[in-house]
Amino acid sequence: MAGYWSLVEPVWKEISIYDGPARYLEGIHAVPEPVGLLFASYWTYQETCNGGFSQFFHNSTGIVAPEALRGFRTMGQIGVANVLERAMSHFGRIYPRDRAERQRLMSVRTGTMEYCVDPALSALDDEFFALIEDEAGGFDAAANRFAAALNQ
Repeated sequence: MAGYWSLVEPVWKEISIYDGPARYLEGIHAVPEPVGLLFASYWTYQETCNGGFSQFFHNSTGIVAPEALRGFRTMGQIGVANVLERAMSHFGRIYPRDRAERQRLMSVRTGTMEYCVDPALSALDDEFFALIEDEAGGFDAAANRFAAALNQ
């Protein structure tokens, strides 16, 4: 895969989403900001399209949400960013990067700490799915234009 992937792939193993907020932030700040935004947006796109916002936030990938929000906006997917922002708001005024904290907050609504579809989040899934594929030509097109602009 060319385009944006040529920027994301080299940093894929440098940015850890699995070792907590401090390690993630260390990695994301060690790469050029636009590359970090692409990285975060890509994770959000893949994980949310695979299992919805419940899966995205329940798993380690939810750590990237603040950068993904900025990434979608920067790439011209403003509607996608707005849906993500509404999903993030379910966690309170300050978004928790810590996975256990996100899971705890989700458990208040679902009644279980085990993975479970959160109805409040799944209500936003269809809107995200429609926008991510169409807005600004879809994620791949928007990300590729963003990457191309960086290389000029």
